[in-house]
Amino acid sequence: MQVLATDPAGIVAEAERLRGELGDDLYVKIPITEAGLHAIGILKGRGVNVTATALYSKAQGLLAIAAGADYIAPYFNRMESLDIDISATITSLARFIERQGKKRTRTKVMAASFKNVAQMSAAFDAGADAATIQPALLRAAISTPDITNAVRQFSADWYETFGTASLP
Repeated sequence: MQVLATDPAGIVAEAERLRGELGDDLYVKIPITEAGLHAIGILKGRGVNVTATALYSKAQGLLAIAAGADYIAPYFNRMESLDIDISATITSLARFIERQGKKRTRTKVMAASFKNVAQMSAAFDAGADAATIQPALLRAAISTPDITNAVRQFSADWYETFGTASLP
């Protein structure tokens, strides 16, 4: 759930309200702005799970990591549309996190804002740990004609070999 407030006090209040209504397992989405970074620091001090969102640059990612965000969410398609090298950004942030080690940061890269399967693959190739993906895009990833044809061919081969359409 993402907060709507734009000032630190409002962000913290909305995050606490969401957490109170939805439980401690909630990851509150907070945009990486000056106010958002201030609020992230306060909320992490209170044990609130935070996803730092609206990430468009390495600098924003580094600041969110320093503030203690659990996840940073670079916007893949949006950055790509602005001719920002998103794969290089994710790789750089993932390497920085790895160099810090688990004792210094537990931040993970959760890529977001995909328009196609190739972008999802590129995010993971670049080092993303997780992703937010629309259900329609997940369906597209597993329902190409090649997959359907492979399943049909396997079934046909099975029937030709064993004379049944199902397992005995």
